[in-house]
Amino acid sequence: MEFPRQAETRRFNTSFCLQLANNILLENAAENGSNTVISPFSFHLILSMIAAGSKGRTLKQLFYCLGSTSLEQINSSASQMIDLASPANERNGSAIGDPDLCFANGVWVAEGLNLKPYFQEIVAGLYHAVAKEADFANKQKSMPGPRLQQEGSFAGFKILKLPYKTNHPTRKFAMYFFLPDARDGLKDLLHMFKANPGYFDKRFDLVEEKIPDFWVPRFRFEFEFEASEAMIGMGLDLPFDRYKAELTEMVYGTRRLFVRKVFHKCLIEVNEEGTEAAACTAVIIEQQSMSMRPIASFVADHPFMFMVKEEISGVVFFVGSVLNPLLNC
Repeated sequence: MEFPRQAETRRFNTSFCLQLANNILLENAAENGSNTVISPFSFHLILSMIAAGSKGRTLKQLFYCLGSTSLEQINSSASQMIDLASPANERNGSAIGDPDLCFANGVWVAEGLNLKPYFQEIVAGLYHAVAKEADFANKQKSMPGPRLQQEGSFAGFKILKLPYKTNHPTRKFAMYFFLPDARDGLKDLLHMFKANPGYFDKRFDLVEEKIPDFWVPRFRFEFEFEASEAMIGMGLDLPFDRYKAELTEMVYGTRRLFVRKVFHKCLIEVNEEGTEAAACTAVIIEQQSMSMRPIASFVADHPFMFMVKEEISGVVFFVGSVLNPLLNC
């Protein structure tokens, strides 16, 4: 069944945020050998907040990266995304029996800058984030465990889908595992996703069936990085340019502002009880001076990718890769 919001939410996970995530996975998983987890959803929201405080060529560049044509469209999409993560319930503020998600995003400005009330209202009221000179809180909440398995074989890799229980008709979360056939095939798999970013949005033709040989390791790790260099390398350079950035809608005054750093941190834990994941992103703003089939089996005994996705809208909340499930446990 299609819901009215679906046509709108299909624009949420732009190729820019997904490509950013995949580039970081390639760099850290394939090249540096580290477990990695990133939230394209969180990056989309933080870029939307930067857009709310921008004008001119900087705003147009952000429009392009976010797949939008106006601030109204960006703010409307952000509002729906946030509602998708945590729909309101009259009794307790959350949907009963649904996955419970929590994201912390924030914009830090250099000491002494006088924030414009409009920008503060947008950040706090629409994005439920902070725009101030202080730290921001990162809360972690768990998602309910999986209830069934679906598995499919594709060229060079297998897919396992674990849907989460939900009572909300417009939310349908699932966790995907992508297991290369080759034990050393993770790098090739990541390159394939980089060359075909549409795979993240693909509705895989999976078959529900019993899997007699099924094993996915427990894992828990954190990953954090500074994203400005990766974004600049992908063409989003104007917000970071101290001489060209037009972040004129954030604070009063005539001195030019620019984005100094974008910090991103994620935590992921998968065990028999289910999945716990948290993400936070912070921006530092300063002044100038992501046929026949064999018997089904899914044994993740070598490096693999994973993704947490809302099925109806296509929004990708987390993507990552596991090289060693014992790291950071």
